[in-house]
Amino acid sequence: LSACGDASTAAKEPITTQAAEPTSPWPPVRQEVQGDAETFSTPRLQFKAKIDGDAHETLWSMRLDGSDKRQVADMALLYQGHKDRRFGKPVRSPNNRYVVMVVVSDSVPDFRALIDLKTRTQVTIMQGSGDPDFNWTDDSENIIFHTDGKLYNYHVPSKTLNQRPGMKSLGFFLLPDNTFLAMKYEGFWIYDFKGTVLRKVEFDEIEDEEKISAPDISSDGSELVFT
Repeated sequence: LSACGDASTAAKEPITTQAAEPTSPWPPVRQEVQGDAETFSTPRLQFKAKIDGDAHETLWSMRLDGSDKRQVADMALLYQGHKDRRFGKPVRSPNNRYVVMVVVSDSVPDFRALIDLKTRTQVTIMQGSGDPDFNWTDDSENIIFHTDGKLYNYHVPSKTLNQRPGMKSLGFFLLPDNTFLAMKYEGFWIYDFKGTVLRKVEFDEIEDEEKISAPDISSDGSELVFT
Protein backbone atom coordinates (compact mmCIF):
# COMPACT_ATOMS: atom_id res chain seq x y z
CA LEU A 1 0.00 0.00 0.00
CA SER A 2 1.14 3.56 -0.58
CA ALA A 3 -0.12 6.75 1.00
CA CYS A 4 -0.05 10.37 0.03
CA GLY A 5 1.42 12.98 2.41
CA ASP A 6 3.98 12.70 5.19
CA ALA A 7 5.44 9.19 5.46
CA SER A 8 5.76 9.28 9.26
CA THR A 9 2.13 10.26 9.65
CA ALA A 10 0.99 7.51 7.32
CA ALA A 11 2.91 4.87 9.26
CA LYS A 12 1.10 5.74 12.49
CA GLU A 13 -2.36 5.38 10.97
CA PRO A 14 -3.81 1.84 11.23
CA ILE A 15 -4.90 0.25 8.02
CA THR A 16 -8.39 -1.27 8.22
CA THR A 17 -10.03 -3.64 5.81
CA GLN A 18 -13.67 -4.63 5.44
CA ALA A 19 -14.76 -8.13 4.53
CA ALA A 20 -16.78 -8.34 1.37
CA GLU A 21 -20.45 -9.06 1.89
CA PRO A 22 -21.40 -12.55 0.67
CA THR A 23 -23.28 -12.40 -2.58
CA SER A 24 -26.48 -14.30 -3.27
CA PRO A 25 -27.08 -16.07 -6.58
CA TRP A 26 -30.63 -14.70 -6.39
CA PRO A 27 -31.55 -11.16 -7.36
CA PRO A 28 -33.98 -9.20 -5.15
CA VAL A 29 -37.30 -11.05 -5.09
CA ARG A 30 -39.77 -9.85 -7.69
CA GLN A 31 -43.32 -11.11 -7.60
CA GLU A 32 -45.02 -12.49 -10.69
CA VAL A 33 -47.97 -10.20 -11.38
CA GLN A 34 -51.05 -12.15 -12.39
CA GLY A 35 -52.28 -11.11 -15.83
CA ASP A 36 -49.30 -8.85 -16.63
CA ALA A 37 -48.97 -8.80 -20.42
CA GLU A 38 -45.22 -8.19 -20.45
CA THR A 39 -44.47 -11.06 -18.06
CA PHE A 40 -46.43 -13.55 -20.13
CA SER A 41 -45.42 -12.20 -23.54
CA THR A 42 -42.98 -15.13 -23.90
CA PRO A 43 -43.13 -18.76 -22.66
CA ARG A 44 -42.06 -19.30 -19.06
CA LEU A 45 -40.72 -22.22 -17.04
CA GLN A 46 -42.21 -22.95 -13.62
CA PHE A 47 -40.00 -24.43 -10.92
CA LYS A 48 -39.53 -24.87 -7.17
CA ALA A 49 -36.55 -23.29 -5.41
CA LYS A 50 -35.33 -22.40 -1.93
CA ILE A 51 -33.77 -18.94 -1.67
CA ASP A 52 -31.96 -16.99 1.03
CA GLY A 53 -34.07 -16.51 4.14
CA ASP A 54 -36.73 -19.11 3.29
CA ALA A 55 -36.98 -22.31 5.30
CA HIS A 56 -38.65 -24.21 2.46
CA GLU A 57 -39.03 -24.21 -1.30
CA THR A 58 -41.33 -21.70 -2.94
CA LEU A 59 -42.75 -21.50 -6.46
CA TRP A 60 -41.07 -19.49 -9.23
CA SER A 61 -41.16 -18.85 -12.96
CA MET A 62 -38.64 -17.56 -15.47
CA ARG A 63 -38.16 -17.07 -19.19
CA LEU A 64 -36.72 -19.91 -21.24
CA ASP A 65 -33.28 -18.26 -21.25
CA GLY A 66 -33.23 -18.16 -17.44
CA SER A 67 -33.90 -14.43 -17.11
CA ASP A 68 -36.71 -12.56 -15.36
CA LYS A 69 -37.03 -14.86 -12.34
CA ARG A 70 -40.23 -14.08 -10.46
CA GLN A 71 -41.80 -15.62 -7.38
CA VAL A 72 -45.20 -17.14 -8.17
CA ALA A 73 -46.21 -18.21 -4.65
CA ASP A 74 -44.42 -17.43 -1.38
CA MET A 75 -44.19 -19.51 1.80
CA ALA A 76 -47.32 -18.01 3.33
CA LEU A 77 -49.49 -18.94 0.34
CA LEU A 78 -47.95 -22.38 -0.16
CA TYR A 79 -47.62 -23.66 3.39
CA GLN A 80 -50.48 -21.85 5.11
CA GLY A 81 -48.46 -21.62 8.33
CA HIS A 82 -47.72 -25.39 8.47
CA LYS A 83 -43.97 -25.95 8.44
CA ASP A 84 -44.29 -29.75 8.10
CA ARG A 85 -45.94 -29.55 4.66
CA ARG A 86 -44.27 -30.42 1.37
CA PHE A 87 -45.72 -30.13 -2.10
CA GLY A 88 -45.29 -32.18 -5.25
CA LYS A 89 -45.08 -31.10 -8.88
CA PRO A 90 -47.27 -27.98 -9.30
CA VAL A 91 -49.35 -27.85 -12.49
CA ARG A 92 -50.37 -24.44 -13.85
CA SER A 93 -53.71 -23.73 -15.54
CA PRO A 94 -53.69 -22.63 -19.22
CA ASN A 95 -54.71 -19.08 -18.22
CA ASN A 96 -51.86 -19.01 -15.63
CA ARG A 97 -54.25 -18.04 -12.81
CA TYR A 98 -54.30 -21.34 -10.90
CA VAL A 99 -51.83 -23.92 -9.60
CA VAL A 100 -52.91 -27.41 -8.54
CA MET A 101 -50.61 -29.67 -6.53
CA VAL A 102 -50.35 -32.55 -4.07
CA VAL A 103 -49.60 -31.52 -0.49
CA VAL A 104 -47.90 -34.00 1.86
CA SER A 105 -47.90 -33.43 5.62
CA ASP A 106 -46.69 -35.24 8.72
CA SER A 107 -49.76 -34.16 10.70
CA VAL A 108 -52.70 -34.63 8.28
CA PRO A 109 -53.47 -37.00 5.37
CA ASP A 110 -52.17 -36.07 1.93
CA PHE A 111 -54.47 -33.83 -0.06
CA ARG A 112 -54.92 -32.11 -3.42
CA ALA A 113 -54.79 -28.31 -3.17
CA LEU A 114 -55.70 -25.51 -5.57
CA ILE A 115 -54.07 -22.07 -5.39
CA ASP A 116 -55.74 -19.03 -6.93
CA LEU A 117 -52.91 -16.63 -7.78
CA LYS A 118 -55.31 -13.76 -8.41
CA THR A 119 -57.05 -13.86 -5.02
CA ARG A 120 -53.96 -15.34 -3.27
CA THR A 121 -56.02 -18.10 -1.65
CA GLN A 122 -55.67 -21.87 -1.30
CA VAL A 123 -58.46 -24.47 -1.09
CA THR A 124 -58.39 -28.21 -0.46
CA ILE A 125 -59.97 -30.18 -3.30
CA MET A 126 -59.92 -33.55 -1.54
CA GLN A 127 -57.78 -35.84 0.59
CA GLY A 128 -56.09 -38.87 -0.92
CA SER A 129 -52.86 -40.29 -2.25
CA GLY A 130 -51.31 -41.70 -5.41
CA ASP A 131 -49.95 -40.10 -8.59
CA PRO A 132 -52.55 -37.46 -9.54
CA ASP A 133 -51.80 -37.02 -13.28
CA PHE A 134 -53.30 -33.51 -13.12
CA ASN A 135 -54.87 -32.36 -16.41
CA TRP A 136 -56.52 -28.99 -17.11
CA THR A 137 -59.19 -28.36 -19.71
CA ASP A 138 -58.40 -25.53 -22.14
CA ASP A 139 -60.83 -23.13 -20.45
CA SER A 140 -59.01 -23.52 -17.08
CA GLU A 141 -62.32 -24.48 -15.45
CA ASN A 142 -61.81 -28.23 -14.91
CA ILE A 143 -59.07 -30.33 -13.35
CA ILE A 144 -59.15 -34.05 -14.18
CA PHE A 145 -56.99 -36.18 -11.90
CA HIS A 146 -56.51 -39.47 -10.05
CA THR A 147 -56.82 -40.05 -6.32
CA ASP A 148 -56.56 -43.46 -4.64
CA GLY A 149 -56.89 -45.16 -8.03
CA LYS A 150 -60.08 -43.33 -9.03
CA LEU A 151 -60.57 -40.56 -11.59
CA TYR A 152 -62.17 -37.24 -10.62
CA ASN A 153 -63.25 -33.95 -12.17
CA TYR A 154 -63.05 -30.76 -10.11
CA HIS A 155 -64.97 -27.79 -11.52
CA VAL A 156 -63.13 -24.67 -10.40
CA PRO A 157 -65.88 -21.98 -10.69
CA SER A 158 -68.49 -24.01 -8.77
CA LYS A 159 -65.98 -25.85 -6.51
CA THR A 160 -67.74 -29.15 -7.22
CA LEU A 161 -66.08 -32.57 -7.36
CA ASN A 162 -67.39 -35.53 -9.36
CA GLN A 163 -66.05 -39.00 -10.06
CA ARG A 164 -65.44 -39.96 -13.69
CA PRO A 165 -65.20 -43.38 -15.42
CA GLY A 166 -61.80 -44.86 -14.60
CA MET A 167 -58.97 -45.06 -17.12
CA LYS A 168 -56.11 -46.96 -15.49
CA SER A 169 -52.71 -45.96 -16.78
CA LEU A 170 -49.02 -45.38 -16.17
CA GLY A 171 -49.49 -41.83 -17.38
CA PHE A 172 -52.66 -39.98 -18.24
CA PHE A 173 -52.95 -37.05 -20.66
CA LEU A 174 -55.78 -34.88 -21.96
CA LEU A 175 -55.10 -34.19 -25.64
CA PRO A 176 -55.98 -30.99 -27.56
CA ASP A 177 -58.96 -32.73 -29.26
CA ASN A 178 -60.46 -33.57 -25.82
CA THR A 179 -59.56 -37.24 -26.01
CA PHE A 180 -57.42 -38.97 -23.38
CA LEU A 181 -54.22 -40.92 -23.86
CA ALA A 182 -53.68 -43.55 -21.16
CA MET A 183 -50.20 -45.08 -21.16
CA LYS A 184 -50.00 -48.84 -20.63
CA TYR A 185 -47.04 -51.19 -20.11
CA GLU A 186 -47.18 -52.32 -23.73
CA GLY A 187 -48.44 -49.17 -25.48
CA PHE A 188 -51.32 -46.71 -25.00
CA TRP A 189 -55.10 -46.48 -25.26
CA ILE A 190 -57.11 -43.53 -26.56
CA TYR A 191 -60.41 -42.70 -24.82
CA ASP A 192 -63.10 -40.17 -25.67
CA PHE A 193 -63.97 -37.51 -23.11
CA LYS A 194 -66.65 -39.73 -21.55
CA GLY A 195 -64.23 -42.60 -21.01
CA THR A 196 -65.06 -44.92 -23.93
CA VAL A 197 -62.09 -46.69 -25.55
CA LEU A 198 -61.57 -45.49 -29.13
CA ARG A 199 -58.44 -47.43 -30.04
CA LYS A 200 -55.54 -49.38 -28.60
CA VAL A 201 -51.94 -49.05 -29.75
CA GLU A 202 -49.28 -51.66 -28.91
CA PHE A 203 -45.56 -51.23 -29.54
CA ASP A 204 -44.15 -54.28 -31.33
CA GLU A 205 -40.58 -53.40 -30.38
CA ILE A 206 -41.30 -53.59 -26.63
CA GLU A 207 -40.06 -56.94 -25.31
CA ASP A 208 -42.17 -58.91 -22.83
CA GLU A 209 -39.71 -58.34 -20.00
CA GLU A 210 -39.47 -54.59 -20.69
CA LYS A 211 -41.80 -52.08 -19.07
CA ILE A 212 -42.66 -48.53 -20.12
CA SER A 213 -42.12 -45.84 -17.47
CA ALA A 214 -41.96 -42.04 -17.05
CA PRO A 215 -44.16 -41.13 -20.05
CA ASP A 216 -44.74 -37.52 -21.06
CA ILE A 217 -46.33 -35.80 -24.03
CA SER A 218 -45.83 -32.56 -25.94
CA SER A 219 -48.31 -29.72 -25.49
CA ASP A 220 -49.81 -30.28 -28.94
CA GLY A 221 -50.18 -34.02 -28.37
CA SER A 222 -48.02 -35.00 -31.34
CA GLU A 223 -44.93 -36.34 -29.53
CA LEU A 224 -44.86 -39.04 -26.84
CA VAL A 225 -41.69 -39.78 -24.87
CA PHE A 226 -40.96 -42.49 -22.29
CA THR A 227 -38.22 -44.74 -20.93
